[in-house]
Amino acid sequence: MSDDIYLEQPPPVKVRPAGLGSLGSDSYIEEPFTIRSPHRVHIGSDVMIGARSLLSLVEEYNGKRHEPLLVVGDGTEIGRDFYVACVGEIHIGARVGISARVFIGDSARDYGDPAQEYVDMPIDDPAPVRIGDGVVIGIGALILPGVTVGERACVAGGSVVTRDVPPRCLVFGNPARIVRSWDQESEKWIAGPPRRDT
Repeated sequence: MSDDIYLEQPPPVKVRPAGLGSLGSDSYIEEPFTIRSPHRVHIGSDVMIGARSLLSLVEEYNGKRHEPLLVVGDGTEIGRDFYVACVGEIHIGARVGISARVFIGDSARDYGDPAQEYVDMPIDDPAPVRIGDGVVIGIGALILPGVTVGERACVAGGSVVTRDVPPRCLVFGNPARIVRSWDQESEKWIAGPPRRDT
């Protein structure tokens, strides 16, 4: 007889939030969740976002106005505890797989004045984040400002992505580095970054 313990949990409540900029057919978010500035969020069709997610789109902070935009493409599946910090633009492509506890942010605090208290620091100018179609992002990964992750790339769990990821590459680590890439000429995976034409 097994000593395993299984806790019965009620099925998640699937909600189609009101007030979004747009929401495609058959898309939902599991409760509970928080969306700040929902009218600036555009979600395609057949999208699932897991429970306890926070989509924070900041329109005003410390007297400065921002024009945030979050776009999620068709068929994308996002795990629980997804956190978005957006004051500029974050685009997530179609058929993207995002695991639990992933952070995507296009900005950070401006630490230019060390005498300033943290709560009074302005938000630095945002740098757009783009996640290409078919990307996979592993559990606990962080995607930082200004990053583009190319189509069908894979970000391993726990990675901190600080610079662009080429299409069809696997990145891992902190900071993330390319450990494998798809070589179109040989039609095989190779170690390291893509080969450059010489």
